[in-house]
Amino acid sequence: MIDLARSERHMLDEIRRDAPEEAEFVLCGRTPDELLPTLMETFARRYASLSSERVFEELNYLVKKGLGNAYKWGNGGDPGRTLTVRAVMTDLGAVVAIADEGAGFDVTNVLGRFLRHDTYSRHGGSGFFHFHESRSVVSYADGGRTLLIRFLCGAPSGAPAVEKTEPARARRPVHKGIAQLSQGTQVKVKGRLTSGGHFVAAKVSLKAAEAQASIDAMIQDVETSERRMRVLNSIVTLPEHVEIASPEQRHLEFSALDAGQVVELTGEYSPDRGFVPVKVQVRHDSASELEEIQGRIDEVRVDEGAFRVLGILVMTDHETEIKDKRPVAEVAR
Repeated sequence: MIDLARSERHMLDEIRRDAPEEAEFVLCGRTPDELLPTLMETFARRYASLSSERVFEELNYLVKKGLGNAYKWGNGGDPGRTLTVRAVMTDLGAVVAIADEGAGFDVTNVLGRFLRHDTYSRHGGSGFFHFHESRSVVSYADGGRTLLIRFLCGAPSGAPAVEKTEPARARRPVHKGIAQLSQGTQVKVKGRLTSGGHFVAAKVSLKAAEAQASIDAMIQDVETSERRMRVLNSIVTLPEHVEIASPEQRHLEFSALDAGQVVELTGEYSPDRGFVPVKVQVRHDSASELEEIQGRIDEVRVDEGAFRVLGILVMTDHETEIKDKRPVAEVAR
């Protein structure tokens, strides 16, 4: 989450509280490629007790996006300018500051425009979408020239290290059709990501049972070295044998995949292994902003008006259309 009120001093206080050991370093370079290998290795060693998937999703991912933005937008892609990374790491977490030599920008104004336009989330919104959806806290300093990232090892989404009591919120209205859904039911869900990172269903169709599962969505980010991509805020790893095809049905290497491309991933899902693709079809950009997932329901949260498919949390609202399209014989079983 982005919290402009969170200063670097505040972030440092949160990770230093009762932490016996602290490590600090400064790293300078001209391009993200110069800095990322050392940073990734350092974070992996320091937080070896955490799952590598979690460190990748929360810390490495934000640092990678931050360096990319600092190089491309801050330094204007000029390798003659310096990128500086300062990091403080404790057992509680890390604070990372990424600074460029650019002119800066009006953070409050640009963030305000992002928050007023949900459609920005479709293409990442100048990096704000990636930061706003994260479970770590992100802020800015020095007139937008420095990005601050606060990563906590054990705290939930955007939470401060010190717990505080908040007033109870009014219960969110629950879609009445959610009662039709049950664990194990095959569904096709069409929806969109909001600027807050939630996948909200526009249409939910209950379907006849199928063995395969699929995701039809825009790639949010790619980690080529690990053969990982992020779609619908979910990390998907592609095995080496997976077939990748262009819109013209030509074979593609994983390195040809990039953020912003629309892909159809076909594969299998299990709670233990997650979603494992067997085929990737790159599609021409669709005019529709709706993205789609198909698979069996893992979990239904009736009180929240939400459910999970392929491990992806799907929210419903009063505009969600839920229809049962299963054969009568299957519904009766």
